[in-house]
Amino acid sequence: MLTAVGHSANGVYFSERLPMKIAIASVFAIGLSTAVCAQTQSATSASSTSGPVVVQRVSFENQTGPIPQTTIYTPSNNGLYRINVYMEAVTTNPSNSGIGQIKAFLEYTNDSGTTQSPVIDAVRPTPSTNNAGSGSTFVVRAIANTPMQFSTSFPHTPPVQPYAYSAYVVIELL
Repeated sequence: MLTAVGHSANGVYFSERLPMKIAIASVFAIGLSTAVCAQTQSATSASSTSGPVVVQRVSFENQTGPIPQTTIYTPSNNGLYRINVYMEAVTTNPSNSGIGQIKAFLEYTNDSGTTQSPVIDAVRPTPSTNNAGSGSTFVVRAIANTPMQFSTSFPHTPPVQPYAYSAYVVIELL
């Protein structure tokens, strides 16, 4: 017979006389459950710290005209990517109060081989939006070895000088 008195890592107390086999089996079970809990906790901690990975950051600052199609990233693997775009008018002109937007586009190829080119953001270079920005976030499924290309356009009347805008793009692999 063994008298076990004490405290284990998982809060189990023994204070009675137990046959030796039961005491050893109990101690083994407590140790095993503690090890399993520690492994589970470790795996949970590791998975909660991983997340999207930034694969590219691009800045187009103080632009005064349309940005032509520019390759900003070419994925090496098929995957889901989160695209974050922020644009802002940084210099405005009162003469621009009636013009349309400056629109941004991202061209990429999805799994079907179809090239996509959605409008992803737009700003107006008018005095009422001076230093005001606009942001968009969306997810795409892009295939490997095909470029993601960024561009802007003025679908209506081009802005009157002086004006300038900036565009910032962050691409994350999900």
